[in-house]
Amino acid sequence: MKFTRSNFLALLLIVISGIIIWFLSVVITTDYSSNIPKEKPCLPQGNFNLCSNLITIDKSNLNKTFPYKTYLDSADRCDLNSISHDVAALDSVNPNEKSLNREVISIALTKKLEERIKPTFDSYNPDSLICIVQWAEKFNQYQEFDKANGKLYRVIYKHWINFVANKLRDYYDSVPKHKYDFKFQFLASICQSKNLSPPIGNTDKEKIIHNLIIKDFSYLFSKFWYDTSFIYKTLGLIFILITIYGYICIIKTHFKKS
Repeated sequence: MKFTRSNFLALLLIVISGIIIWFLSVVITTDYSSNIPKEKPCLPQGNFNLCSNLITIDKSNLNKTFPYKTYLDSADRCDLNSISHDVAALDSVNPNEKSLNREVISIALTKKLEERIKPTFDSYNPDSLICIVQWAEKFNQYQEFDKANGKLYRVIYKHWINFVANKLRDYYDSVPKHKYDFKFQFLASICQSKNLSPPIGNTDKEKIIHNLIIKDFSYLFSKFWYDTSFIYKTLGLIFILITIYGYICIIKTHFKKS
């Protein structure tokens, strides 16, 4: 089959159209919303008495017999003063195992709480991840004021930041285009600032898409001009000229006057 100019133009148009459609699909489906959930104040949970729930348990095996479900159902896990009070209550009934007392509270507010809320994050849910970061950040700050329980707060904080980073990785592995969403990048930057960057790659193609989305054309031009060889510059120029020529031919062919 003879490869004519018409065949070449048709092939060129298909290739260009495919690139444009692919790029537009990424741009259109990207979530640009910057409406970050507002941090909610802690609401009173009532007067939960931890000590009364420890009367019948085996304190020698506290990390297994601790009433985790009851604690998560009734305790005020939002208010750090209440958590500090719960630790003190444990110390009062189990004074010889202060390290263990803090361990069971950390298990309740990390592993057990994660088991309870994990199904919420099976699908992409950046708003809830942001709320987790807002809640966890309180522990990061509170460790400076309550030195006695500083290690406990640090463990809880790092657990949840690591949880967020891992969920971002899962979301990226499932749907890579999520990485361009504003809220995804917001969360990723927080994790990165805590040295827990989600393992998300950036291929050259993804970097181009990202900079096109944020309209950083000066960066793209600078990258092309200074980081490519003469051959690539020449090929780029040829591609642009061929593209312009192709569209001129198409216009002349299909829109010329009768």
